Amino acid sequence: MRAEEILGVEAVRFIEPSFADLTDSHFTAVLASFRGDQARLLIDENEDPLALAFHNDGTWDAGTFLCRKPSSNAIERFEEVSGEIYQEERTIWAAAVREYYSLQIVLTSAAVRGSVRRCSARWGMPRSHVTMMLHSSRWGFPQNA
Repeated sequence: MRAEEILGVEAVRFIEPSFADLTDSHFTAVLASFRGDQARLLIDENEDPLALAFHNDGTWDAGTFLCRKPSSNAIERFEEVSGEIYQEERTIWAAAVREYYSLQIVLTSAAVRGSVRRCSARWGMPRSHVTMMLHSSRWGFPQNA
């Protein structure tokens, strides 16, 4: 399941530039400074926060709390917007986050883009399906994205 599906939005952009940045508390402060007209708070099966997303100017920006704790300021910002709360299992959200950053690497790598483009033409399927198929065979990501 993709992050967009879990959060119930068309598209989402994580504020952490890379997977390695998920532990950096600086991004929690950045998230707390966001203004938005809508918000989503994702909690896990134990009601611990997993992610926070804000909608502004047609874009959903999210930060994830898989590797750090949310700040009270970030939660207060969510409450100010009267956002919606969603719930998902931690393992499913973690897989969606890994998928997001893996796809970012694939989509920004020129060499891989060329290979995916060639496979797409050869197999007669969209590039996104080829990418997911390759991810699935290598890392066990779902193929139905």
